[in-house]
Amino acid sequence: MDKSEIDAALIPVARAAKHAADELLDFRSAALNRSDAGLCVRCYFKIFNATREEAALLRLRELLEKHLEVVAFDGDEQELERLPVFLDAEELESYCVRIMTEFRENRAYRSSQIDLRFRFKEPLFAA
Repeated sequence: MDKSEIDAALIPVARAAKHAADELLDFRSAALNRSDAGLCVRCYFKIFNATREEAALLRLRELLEKHLEVVAFDGDEQELERLPVFLDAEELESYCVRIMTEFRENRAYRSSQIDLRFRFKEPLFAA
């Protein structure tokens, strides 16, 4: 995810959600620095709920779905599984509940503790 890709996704959102400037700036900073994938998702849902202009949000959603994943870890911090991010919910809570339900009902791991985290995907080619 580079600066031009991030800015291109944010420009239509900024026009549609002028009152969400803090979330837009937080998103941009976290995405540019690849510092907090969870913050990017939280900002997306805050912006989504502030504007509901899906046309303006489409590029931002596509950017997140392209560059983020949900990773499951066991209690020993061993990676168990990676899932793609599909932001097809209207709020963060319902999205997270759906992912947790998927793990409870459709997975069987030895560990009784599963930790789910948003993470930036690794680049295909190292710079």
